[in-house]
Amino acid sequence: MNDPNVFRRDCFKPNCATTLSINVTVPQAADRGEISATSDWSLVSDVILAMGLLRVVGGQTVDADFVRQVIDMLILPAVRTPTTDQDLNDNR
Repeated sequence: MNDPNVFRRDCFKPNCATTLSINVTVPQAADRGEISATSDWSLVSDVILAMGLLRVVGGQTVDADFVRQVIDMLILPAVRTPTTDQDLNDNR
């Protein structure tokens, strides 16, 4: 996705597919116990979109490999990190 207009059109609207899928996937992971159910994960989709926007503004491509890299290197480590003392005890 090299065209910033496509990125703006597709990703900055209330029913953006990325936002919708993240907002479904993250609670499912919490229900399965993979991440904390007590944390507010609403910023996850914002972070993915912000990283994509930064990339587009810099003239780079936003593709599946980039999104996968953001998820693997930033999102997953962040959501798997214990956020409270209770979470720390649960992970022992």
